[in-house]
Amino acid sequence: MIRARWGYQSIPWSFSTSVGLLIAILAAGPGFSADPPIEPGRVVLNSIGMSLTYCPPGTFLMGSPDADPDRKPEEQPQQTVEITQEFFLGTYEVTQGEWFSLMQTEPWKCQPGVREDPRASVTYVSWYDAQEFCQRLSQHEGKMYRLPTEAEWEYACRAGTTTRFSFGDDAAKLSEYGWWGSTAEQGTARHEPYTHRVGLKRPNPWGFFDMHGHQWEWCQDAYAAKMPGGRDPFTPGDHKSNRYIRGGGWCHVAVDCRSAYRPSDTPESKHIDLGFRVALGRDHAKISRTTRAGSTPVSLKSRP
Repeated sequence: MIRARWGYQSIPWSFSTSVGLLIAILAAGPGFSADPPIEPGRVVLNSIGMSLTYCPPGTFLMGSPDADPDRKPEEQPQQTVEITQEFFLGTYEVTQGEWFSLMQTEPWKCQPGVREDPRASVTYVSWYDAQEFCQRLSQHEGKMYRLPTEAEWEYACRAGTTTRFSFGDDAAKLSEYGWWGSTAEQGTARHEPYTHRVGLKRPNPWGFFDMHGHQWEWCQDAYAAKMPGGRDPFTPGDHKSNRYIRGGGWCHVAVDCRSAYRPSDTPESKHIDLGFRVALGRDHAKISRTTRAGSTPVSLKSRP
């Protein structure tokens, strides 16, 4: 068990604690309505140099329409989802360097499909491992980091779009945005079947990199037979529940990299192309409103 210090109160970290805090945050409703809106794409840096990009509250259609020829049953029917809480999400997937700086371990060491590089995505980490990273980062910063909910992930991936990918419906453009297709001997990973540095491809409209392909990404939610909708949907499950993974990976075909594709995996699974990115509520970020999207990121380290 990890203990995190928030102000003057010491909180014992556990599975139930992290899920309970997330449920409390989602249930609290909008907390910043008195402030002027912040545009999507504003970036901050935390104390270990992680880049986080702003996502505003909003409403979107989650899942795939009938017109998508590659739709899966678990992507339908589409659900209207309202994200009431603004939040920050990792601009990139968590890297080997960021992982090692907190965890002092190298789960990818000597594993296939890995090029050791501090700027390459971390792989071979389970959902439990991702939870521990978030808890240690929370302890280090005094802010609550967590995995994104499945709805938050798709909301950030779509970035205001309604197409199959955040760049449109044409899968032929996927190579401009992600690494994919190794096992099918196609795509950008055909001749480069390994984890790459983050941010080498084009970002989505809100400035997130590697949302399509490269690494599958753990989400907080447990598997549910029916796709959730409504306000801030979240399925907590228990410590043994399968967890959703999103985004596709460099081993997989283009249709698996669509915004709506939502497979799940056992929480103890560790794979060649499975990583994660972290989420942070803006109330904990204490972001300066003078920073503009595309400008030099604000450092969270200097914030009170």
